[in-house]
Amino acid sequence: MTVTSIFHTDAERDEYFSPKFFALAQTAFDHNYAQGLNLQQVYGGGIGWTAIKSGRQELDLKGTVQYEKQVFQDAASNQD
Repeated sequence: MTVTSIFHTDAERDEYFSPKFFALAQTAFDHNYAQGLNLQQVYGGGIGWTAIKSGRQELDLKGTVQYEKQVFQDAASNQD
């Protein structure tokens, strides 16, 4: 029998400072019991450019810098 428990959530906030350019903030949280991952946290921010924007479609290019922390059931595997 395989026991599994997977959880994932993320959020992103974009704030335009001109019609084509925006700043963004991101966060994500993960849990995966089968991989021994108690909690993974990701925090980041960056800038973006809207290359195409119409009523039906949008194409954004983004560049971000992120911090990631992983906490495992085996504490020796924890990583920042």
